[in-house]
Amino acid sequence: MNIDNHALKDKDTEEIVSVLIDHVSKSDEEVQREREEGSRTTELKVFVAENKGFELGTLSQEIQKLAESEDTTKHVDSFITEHNFVEERLNKKVSYVEIHTPNYERTDQFVFLDNADYLKVLTAERRDWTKKTVENLLRYVPDLDRLFLSSEDLRDIVTGLPKTTISGFTAKYHSYHTDKRVTIQFHGGTESDLQKVEEVFGARPTRLEFDQANSPTKAIHSSVDRQGYFKLTRVRRGSEQKGVETLQQIFHDYEEHDREHFEVEFTPRRIPLKSGFTIEGFTTLQLIEKEEDGDDKTPSEKLKGEILERKRRYDYTVWEPGNYLVFDKEHNEPFEIGIEDRDLVVYAKPATTSVTLRDFCNLILEEFNSTYGVEKTSNLLRA
Repeated sequence: MNIDNHALKDKDTEEIVSVLIDHVSKSDEEVQREREEGSRTTELKVFVAENKGFELGTLSQEIQKLAESEDTTKHVDSFITEHNFVEERLNKKVSYVEIHTPNYERTDQFVFLDNADYLKVLTAERRDWTKKTVENLLRYVPDLDRLFLSSEDLRDIVTGLPKTTISGFTAKYHSYHTDKRVTIQFHGGTESDLQKVEEVFGARPTRLEFDQANSPTKAIHSSVDRQGYFKLTRVRRGSEQKGVETLQQIFHDYEEHDREHFEVEFTPRRIPLKSGFTIEGFTTLQLIEKEEDGDDKTPSEKLKGEILERKRRYDYTVWEPGNYLVFDKEHNEPFEIGIEDRDLVVYAKPATTSVTLRDFCNLILEEFNSTYGVEKTSNLLRA
């Protein structure tokens, strides 16, 4: 990637995004030439994280805090030692960031977009290097947390964009009640193919590729991923503005789906009354079994053995069979889990935040049971 950060100084945000879109803008002839030569194509990658307090212009201070903290792990310390970080403000909502890796004489370039609640990182660097650089940075900065979307969210995002067709996918199946594991990558797969994969294997999408037309020619090839990540692989030359609009719509949709599932709007509060007290407010996250043909085993013992005991990040106590009070040691936050038939219900406690709910949901869907759907209920009422 070759960004002229000086040329972007004081430009408005949409203009900066347009410059990045130009990196993946190609004519039909250029695309054909890449295919014939087998050359690597440039992709605009976007990583989205909830922002709990990180401010643009303070990256150096954040790195310094991590370096000096007694809680910093060896992995984080090695990451800081092996890289150098440079940040330059382009405007009030955008920063240009370089991450240098001296051992490889390499510099990777990124653009950070901030809208207070969420941070977006845009780059055309190769994915194997983003994993070593900016994705680790997003993981280690305490106030940032990568988003996680459900399979239903991915479908909603793609079908909500105008003139789109599914053109490929990755789908996975695994469950606590069987040893069967399925991962299917289908390049060129359609919506019909995806439905067949779900019917036959129970596999649900973790990534969706799609094409988007622009009066009427195919103009954009893109993909969305559950792990707070999406990319524009190609924008047809002449459709750059359409690319900007699609990017902005996906930004919006990722944020809305995240709020829908993980924002903790109300937590329990104890309200004193003349004759005692009442509890006001609640937020619950329901992980609902969608597999109709599974057995009737409840997940209680498997959840305890494979997640609560095996994962060192959790301490827990059993209130009663199928009901656990859990403490997330990474975030220092409690929550409660209830088992209802084959479903899990996660109850937010007064100190529970979206980060803990999101991380637990990610862990469950990725490692415990891929067939859960996600629904949240949050309300202010008195019990």
